[in-house]
Amino acid sequence: MTVRRTEVRPAPNVPGIDPLDIPNLSEPQVFAYLHEMNDHITRRMVRDAVLHKELRGVKRGNKNLFSRRAALSWMTGDDE
Repeated sequence: MTVRRTEVRPAPNVPGIDPLDIPNLSEPQVFAYLHEMNDHITRRMVRDAVLHKELRGVKRGNKNLFSRRAALSWMTGDDE
């Protein structure tokens, strides 16, 4: 079994757009980002949230990309 470390880079700076609103995190990166803040977040919780459309992202190609604000609001239970 191989263990992979998922790296989450800082949000890009785009003039006029808040870095929290830029959707550039994949599902494993959302887990790594949230798990760093809260140890109780599991991969299964993030996966189920995406499947049940509680955590909504932007579809690009074959994958969904999520913003940091969407991930944080899902974790805290805020309605968007």
